[in-house]
Amino acid sequence: MPTERQLLAMLRHPDWRVRLEAARDPDPTEQVLLVVLRDPVWRVREVAAWSIRATERVLLQALDDKCEDVRIAAAWNRNATETIWLKALQDEACAVRMAVAENPDVSDQVLRLARADGCPEVRHAAELHLRRRAERKRRAST
Repeated sequence: MPTERQLLAMLRHPDWRVRLEAARDPDPTEQVLLVVLRDPVWRVREVAAWSIRATERVLLQALDDKCEDVRIAAAWNRNATETIWLKALQDEACAVRMAVAENPDVSDQVLRLARADGCPEVRHAAELHLRRRAERKRRAST
């Protein structure tokens, strides 16, 4: 497994595929992920947003990315917090807001906010998610 120093060196490589491999390291530090988010290739940046090691700081930065796919990955990330979801619900792209509504870890409070979204697909996804949760809770209590 490469050291942080080696990963940072790989992230400066001119070939984007080498940088992609470095970004896919299974145990990157926050510093490495923040460097990955500055890569010119969106596919490399997207890896940081999907990372199970992504911190709130990394995900907040990913939500500011110009590429919608990177922002979707941040909204879907299992480490996302209320802060991340609330920021993602303000995104101009319906697909980013949809990722919040479909995230299995999103809170009921955020889903209730998503039910008022301007995009009908987001509203529907949030409503469906809330209904399914309520049904699972009902079944578990009987």
